[in-house]
Amino acid sequence: MIWDALGSLADLLGAVGVIISFFYLGKQFRIALKTVCTQSYRDVINDFQNTWSALQSPDTTKVVRIAVND
Repeated sequence: MIWDALGSLADLLGAVGVIISFFYLGKQFRIALKTVCTQSYRDVINDFQNTWSALQSPDTTKVVRIAVND
């Protein structure tokens, strides 16, 4: 009888552990998703800044003017 009670208690503790693990993984997933989105926004901004810098150089401006006029 005691072993049955201990087995039931172990099953209950295992189920609680699984539920806690799911909540923890959900929280970690949200944090990782937020980090990825933030990094993606930073990459887009950096790419835009690099492109903008390249377009402001005199050599690029000259090439664009020639392309537009021809």
